[in-house]
Amino acid sequence: MTYKRAADPRVKVALVGKGLTFDSGGLNIKASENMRTMKGDKAGACTLLGVMRTLPKLNLQIEVHALIGAVENMPSGSSYKPDDIIRAYNGKTIEIDNTDAEGRVTMADILSFASGFGARTILEWLSKLQGP
Repeated sequence: MTYKRAADPRVKVALVGKGLTFDSGGLNIKASENMRTMKGDKAGACTLLGVMRTLPKLNLQIEVHALIGAVENMPSGSSYKPDDIIRAYNGKTIEIDNTDAEGRVTMADILSFASGFGARTILEWLSKLQGP
């Protein structure tokens, strides 16, 4: 999502948020008691949606790009397996030693993508809502 009020904005910012909609741990499956609060792993993405909804009301003369890495981590036939090597967005390779690393892999890709926007600042939301 992009907010751009001025033709020549004074500041260009990229906001990055993790939007992990569900996290079972992938093939390294989590215990069921640890899955119940995983819906909070999307708090960074939800925060960005609120920020982008609020920006037009503030009428700031800036440019803001909100990038949300929305994923879920569920076992399937195409799931990453421990010891798989994947290529990230920036071309670097990552060895998966635990399939519960999807949030970190997703954030690495979205941060790399965000760096291409020419923003002066990149802010990353990794917040996770904690249960009682």
